[in-house]
Amino acid sequence: MKALVKKSGRITKGNPHLKTVLVECAWAATHCNKKGEDFLRNKYYSMAARMGAKKALIAIGHKILCAAWHMLKNKQPFTTPDVVALQQKVKTKQLNRYLQKIKQLGYEIAIQP
Repeated sequence: MKALVKKSGRITKGNPHLKTVLVECAWAATHCNKKGEDFLRNKYYSMAARMGAKKALIAIGHKILCAAWHMLKNKQPFTTPDVVALQQKVKTKQLNRYLQKIKQLGYEIAIQP
């Protein structure tokens, strides 16, 4: 059994000015109503429900920083992930996991769409 560990939301290393800018960008990205920006907003609300709003903002800031790094490294513009495709992928993984559990119990099931 795992012990419940409360992780700190602090960023101890790195440039404090960059941290401030990233958190401000994360807040703006999660609270704007533009079409195409809903990936970060949805991610923020799902994280905020689990870990709290401030830690979720730091996580979204980290996602923005990673996206900027990949854009500079690959010299390609940013493209938002296809949310529908991601949801379908999650459903497929979940279905396969349930099928494996049922097979372990000794049952056979035929799935038809």
